[in-house]
Amino acid sequence: MLYSERPAADATHIAQIIGRMVRSPLAQRVATDDTLNSVVCYLPKFDRGALHAIKDELEGNGKTGAEGRVGATIVRAPKAFDRNPPIESDAFDTIAALPSLPAPDVLANPLRRAKEFSRLLTDAARPVGALLPEAGKRLTAALNAKLDGLAVQYAPAVAANVENIEHADLARGRYTFDGNGYTFETYRVATHPTDLERECRKIIRSVREGVGIDHWQHRVRNASDDADPIDVAIDVAALLMVPGVITEVEAEATKWVQMRLADFAVDIRNTTGATRDGYRRVQEQTSRPEAVTVDLRDNLIAATRKAGGDPIPTWASHLYADTGGQFPAELNTWETTVLTTELARPSFVAWYRNPSRPTPASLRIAYQDDNDKWGSLQVDFLVAVLEFGAQVASLYEGDLARDFR
Repeated sequence: MLYSERPAADATHIAQIIGRMVRSPLAQRVATDDTLNSVVCYLPKFDRGALHAIKDELEGNGKTGAEGRVGATIVRAPKAFDRNPPIESDAFDTIAALPSLPAPDVLANPLRRAKEFSRLLTDAARPVGALLPEAGKRLTAALNAKLDGLAVQYAPAVAANVENIEHADLARGRYTFDGNGYTFETYRVATHPTDLERECRKIIRSVREGVGIDHWQHRVRNASDDADPIDVAIDVAALLMVPGVITEVEAEATKWVQMRLADFAVDIRNTTGATRDGYRRVQEQTSRPEAVTVDLRDNLIAATRKAGGDPIPTWASHLYADTGGQFPAELNTWETTVLTTELARPSFVAWYRNPSRPTPASLRIAYQDDNDKWGSLQVDFLVAVLEFGAQVASLYEGDLARDFR
């Protein structure tokens, strides 16, 4: 919260203050408590015209807004809604367990993701200690074992690369002064030791997150006593030069992360705060779509008034509600018809207004457009119902209704 008695008229100065406040809460979103994602500014002596102009720009309604620009979500008269007490926890569990498929991050690197995950697993600051005290060592061992296997699998290609690293093919042509004579010859020379060491070091260090260096050290430790570390470095560099080796190592890192996420799924789900956010980032740092769960918050901030100031209609049996059991939701005609029909069903349990933006609290469906770019679809809302004694959830998006069982 910011309260300022200082007057301000310069638009740039006002924009900087508002921007810093918007970015201030931990410089990230808090997945577990939506009230910690809000900021409030009381600026009674700021120039009202400049302030409203900047507000319009931030909301995507300014004069310089580009065509098709998506502005900020406007939450008018916001209010925090806690979990609805009459709704049993089974309904929350049903929604939270739905498979959500975030759009992949094209810049994500599997090795960086695996290393970050191993650091989280070894965090001893947790009340019950680290989930996997030697996660880093286990990850390194798994990657080294994979590279050892690839060295055997690609032995002929590795031997050819060793020969190319240790030697250089040179060509020499000779002309006579009268232009009537020409000779051409090729010969092979040994790479200078200084150049040899420099090139091998460059290749080994090019593998991200120190995986290449880890493997070289692993090979040195397991080599014979009279082995030259430079010779070992040549073998490792020759292996890393084989096409497809790095891709297979990255796939092994992804497999390791997926297995550990499955092993500690319950423990990770029970974490809170910054630790939970860290695990969530690891889960979503994928180069290919991977399913996660819906991360329902402890509370939810929602608008209670429309643009004209009229109150937003409220509905019962939402996962989040005020003390009267109501939740505000501005629905179109189709959504109103569907929700009214669902509320009247004997099997109805609860419903959840799925956030329209791709956040951990929303059920997301990744898709690729015609240009192979990834996007994310958020369905309109989710409904938990009882079917044959078990709870299932229906997803509603446009005229689409699909059951996950």
